[in-house]
Amino acid sequence: MRLIVALLAVTSTVYAAQPFGCQATDIDDKTRQKILDFHNQKREDVAKGLVPNFNSAKNMYKLRWSCILERRAKKYSLSCPNQLNKMMGLGGHGMNMVHIETEGSPDLDWAIDGTLKAWWAPAEQYHLRPKGPDNRYPGENFASVASIINSETTQVGCSYNVCPQKGNQKTKLTILCLYDDVAYLQNRVLYDTGRHCTEDKDCTTYRRSTCDTKTGLCVKPKDTANDYENKMCKVRTGMTDKVRNTFLDLHNDFRSLVASGKAEDKLIDGGKGFAPKAASMRKLEYDCKLEEMAAKYAEKCVYEHSPNVSRMLLGEEAGENLFTVSVFDVDYNKAAEWATRGWFRELKDNGVGAKNILTRELLDRSKKINFEEMKIGHYTQMVWGETDRIGCGIKHCYGDKGDRKEQTLVVCNYLVFGNIANHTIYEIGKEPCEKCPQGYKCENNLCARLKPRS
Repeated sequence: MRLIVALLAVTSTVYAAQPFGCQATDIDDKTRQKILDFHNQKREDVAKGLVPNFNSAKNMYKLRWSCILERRAKKYSLSCPNQLNKMMGLGGHGMNMVHIETEGSPDLDWAIDGTLKAWWAPAEQYHLRPKGPDNRYPGENFASVASIINSETTQVGCSYNVCPQKGNQKTKLTILCLYDDVAYLQNRVLYDTGRHCTEDKDCTTYRRSTCDTKTGLCVKPKDTANDYENKMCKVRTGMTDKVRNTFLDLHNDFRSLVASGKAEDKLIDGGKGFAPKAASMRKLEYDCKLEEMAAKYAEKCVYEHSPNVSRMLLGEEAGENLFTVSVFDVDYNKAAEWATRGWFRELKDNGVGAKNILTRELLDRSKKINFEEMKIGHYTQMVWGETDRIGCGIKHCYGDKGDRKEQTLVVCNYLVFGNIANHTIYEIGKEPCEKCPQGYKCENNLCARLKPRS
C-alpha cells in the first residue's frame, strides 16, 4: 500500500485551478477543484498504466466540472435519500454517493477526502481483470471505481446535504456526484487497452477531440449544439436535430474508420488486425421518413424486430437495428451514443474476418454460443456498403405496454437493406473511394452524393 501511494504521489499532475462559474454556493471552487483533480488524477494514472493490476488505457477523456450536474446532485440530495436507484430516475447519469453520520456540523473537507478515498478503495481490492484486455465492468463491488475511470465520461458535478436524524442528535451528511455517462452497466467495457494519447489524432471517441499531452488524457470540445432545435424533419417524434446528428455523425465516423482500414476486427490476426478498406462505402444521409417508421415501431416498447412488411418505404424494405437498456429515462442523445457505439463494437468483440462476407455461419454463430455476446448483424447493417440513408426513433418505456419492461428502446432503420446472407458486406478496395460512382465525391473516406437527396 505504501509503495503504491508513493508512486502515485511522484507521478501526480498538478492541475491548474480554474473559475467554475457555478451559481450554487454550497461548495466553493476550492472543493470543486479538489474533487475534479482527484478524478482526473486517477484517470491519468490508469491511462498511463500506473495502477497495479489495471491495463493502460487509450482514449481516456479528461473530466470537466458541470454546474448542471452539480445542481441536479443538490436536488437529489435534498430529499435525504437512504439510497438512490443507480439506474432509474437519473436521466441516464452515473452516480457515486455516500452517507456519513456525524455529531454537530460536519467537517466537509475531511468528509470529502475520506469519501474520495473510499470510492477508490475497491480498485485496490477487486482489480479489473488484469489478465483480460477488454476491461469490462466486473460487478457491483466495483461500481464506484467504474464511475471514476469510465473512459467515455467527460463531465462530473457534485453536491452534498446535511440531514437531521430522527430521534437522536446525530446528522447524516450525504455526498453525491453525478456523471454524464453510466459506467456500471452489465458487461460494459470501461476503456480500451492501449497507450495514452500523445497527439490529437490519438483521441477518436468524440469528434474534434484534442490531447492534453501533459496528462495523456483526451479532451472533448464543449458541446455547442442546441438541445431543442428541430428543423431537419417536419414529423414530430420527440427527436431533435442534435440527436439526429449524433446518430448520423457516429455512423459516418465508424463507416469512415472501416473504409480507411483502421477498424479492429477480432477475427483478423488474432484480434490485432483490421477490417479491409472499402472501395466505395457510401456516406449516410438522414431520412425523415425512416425516422417516422422507426419512431412508430419504438412506441410499441417491444425489443424484437418488426415484421418485414411493416418496413416498406416506396417499395423498398428497410433494414433495422435495435438497442435497449434497462433504464427508462436515458437522455436521448446519450441513448443514441450507447446504441451506435454498442452496435459497432461487435466488430472488435466478435469479428467478421478478412473475406468480409456475411456468411450463414457468422449469422448463426450467436445461436450456437451466446446470443448477446456473439452478435454481428448490427455492425454489418451499420457498414453495409450500399446503404446510404438512416432514420431513428427512441422511446422511454415505463413497463406499462409492449414487453412490460422499464427500458429505453432505440430503433434505427436503413436503406438500402443490408445483412443479406453470403453477401459481401462492402466492396474491398486498395484505397477508400477508389470506386465511387458517378455523381459522388470522396469525403472523409466515404462516397458522398454531389447533390444530397431532397
